[in-house]
Amino acid sequence: MRDGSVNPTLDPEKHHQIEAGAVLRGDKWELDASVYYTDVQDYILRDRNHNNGGNGNATIYRNVDASLYGFEASLNYQWNADWSSNFGLAYVHADNDTDDRPIAQTPPLEAVASLDYKASDWDAGARVRAAAKQTRVDDDASTGSGLDVDQTPGWAVVDLYGEYRVNSNVTVDFGVDNLFDEEYAQHLNRSSAFDPTQIQVNEPGISAWVKLHASF
Repeated sequence: MRDGSVNPTLDPEKHHQIEAGAVLRGDKWELDASVYYTDVQDYILRDRNHNNGGNGNATIYRNVDASLYGFEASLNYQWNADWSSNFGLAYVHADNDTDDRPIAQTPPLEAVASLDYKASDWDAGARVRAAAKQTRVDDDASTGSGLDVDQTPGWAVVDLYGEYRVNSNVTVDFGVDNLFDEEYAQHLNRSSAFDPTQIQVNEPGISAWVKLHASF
């Protein structure tokens, strides 16, 4: 590992990954799932230069060893000719093995579930998006990367959406996101070009949208 300067010479990452997946089908359903484990030598980590005497807020990039594992799963279910659902789960666990701490900006367990109705010239549906509380953060002021502001509370929101097919060339999509105006934030922080301090920005409240698609 090379370290100790604000602009270190970095080694390329070397990934060693094993993954297993399966697709299973029934009369009304299809399940697609996979699990993986990745060992990364010389993972390029964005960090703070805590050893640079008084300039501990300087951003650096350095090589560390890391390991990541997780899974993804998606289930499509056809209730009947008109109604269908989709269920999805995704999770990743990421460790900085060199410093024995989590890798910042790693999302928690996330889930989605939808129910859709399809008619001859229009579709409509509802979707629930959710995320678990993220407690594995790299927010220590004296040793951390500074990229995680704090732990992120869990949340769940409901979206409504639909599509109307005016004719073979014109369709109108419409919807309402965050129907119940929940206050929530993704576990992804943002910084401005003028201030490197990370902040956690809430996602929009209730919002309606319409899109017109035309092809000729």
